[in-house]
Amino acid sequence: MSDVPEIPKEIEELADELSGGWWNYRIVEKSNSWIGPDGNRHLERYYELHEVYYNGKGEIWSWTENPVGIYFESYKEMKQVLKQYKKACKHPILKFEKHGIEETLVETGEYLYKLKGGKHGK
Repeated sequence: MSDVPEIPKEIEELADELSGGWWNYRIVEKSNSWIGPDGNRHLERYYELHEVYYNGKGEIWSWTENPVGIYFESYKEMKQVLKQYKKACKHPILKFEKHGIEETLVETGEYLYKLKGGKHGK
């Protein structure tokens, strides 16, 4: 008999899903709304740059809580990272949604379509 505990099926499935995953920078649209002194609802949209993590199927499974800050340890690193930031501008903007305590990033699907070699015609 082995002393090694059995790994729950859910953990094994999650590990399989995450293998082959990757991350990149993505622009995320967020919004705030409030009632102004005039009694009207106001909506403010703003954009942040986040690291977004994907599982092996290309689905978003996590992202950084705070937007990325700008800090570089060398000029060479700065040039490399700024290239990655520029790439983020070429991808569709993700939408941040909060429903109670649940938070999600909504992917348009166009990004995954392009990853699979498709051409999106609009």
